[in-house]
Amino acid sequence: MQHVSKLVSKKELKSIYGIPYCFAHIARLEAAGEFPARVMLGACRVAWFAEEVEAWIAEPATRSVITLPFEGHRAPGPTGVLTFHSKHELKGPRNENV
Repeated sequence: MQHVSKLVSKKELKSIYGIPYCFAHIARLEAAGEFPARVMLGACRVAWFAEEVEAWIAEPATRSVITLPFEGHRAPGPTGVLTFHSKHELKGPRNENV
């Protein structure tokens, strides 16, 4: 008997499997080899094998964390409380001396 694999669409990744990532992040994970590779069904249609997605969900300990660079930083405030500082917070017509 022939084995038939089920395919999962982009929409089903979120609705059925509960994967919370946007499609751009899924593409980054795929490019890094940290998410199953997609199958091209047509010019604008992709899917994933359900077995591979389920295996990826079942093994979260093997995944690495991807950190993205950002422009701000966290630094201790005067009372030891962490405050967020960003160059974007300082821009604007009221802060012309920056």
